[in-house]
Amino acid sequence: MTRTEHHGHFFTDPSSISEASVKLKGADAHHLCVRRAKPGDLVHVGDGAGRLIDAVIETVEGVRATASIVKADYVDRPSPELTVFQGLAKSGKVDWVVEKLVELGVDEVAVFAAGRSVPAWDAAKGQAMRARWERVAYAASKQSRRAWLPTVTGPLNPAALLLRIESSPATLVADPDADSSLRAVLMDLGPVSGVAIVVGPEGGLSREEVGRMVDAGARPVSLGRQILRTETAGLALAAVVMHHLGRFA
Repeated sequence: MTRTEHHGHFFTDPSSISEASVKLKGADAHHLCVRRAKPGDLVHVGDGAGRLIDAVIETVEGVRATASIVKADYVDRPSPELTVFQGLAKSGKVDWVVEKLVELGVDEVAVFAAGRSVPAWDAAKGQAMRARWERVAYAASKQSRRAWLPTVTGPLNPAALLLRIESSPATLVADPDADSSLRAVLMDLGPVSGVAIVVGPEGGLSREEVGRMVDAGARPVSLGRQILRTETAGLALAAVVMHHLGRFA
């Protein structure tokens, strides 16, 4: 039988993977049906925790599919870990930021409410938006064939953000008024187990907010004379930091 590779990447629960076979269920299995996958086709599957599998589809029916494993690899968890704290902006912008940061390989995207954030949500709205961002992150993980699924957190309140900064091995805050450049701070960083980046919303962070973050252990960094939009700054910072940490090797 001639095998036809179906481009795309799917995830399944680790418990659905045995030594010889893998099972897909729910939306991912349905996606295979939509793509008219058939027995004999190849499928790429990950467990979101490092395992990447090539398998041959055996059955596809509704929201269930089974496949025989042809090849299985394991990818170590990326290190040092990178977290981006993104200031709450208009929902469409946050969706875009989450999608692109996940495609880039960021390990966690945590949205936080800043003083100049335009949206003002109650707990129910915040929970609904986090679920939405999780769906965006999941789709981006499939598109970019990630071995490890990212974490999506938030919206965090100011106090919760400061606690996260205090516990982070190193935190960089995007600040146009910072005295130190991103390059200078990275060169002075030294070995760390993880790095966090803080990016404000559309109106930026107030001096008081930056001051509280500095008191919590963060270091302000400048990206030069140009002022980047909130949806650009995090991506630019993350790419440079990941390169510095050797994450693109």
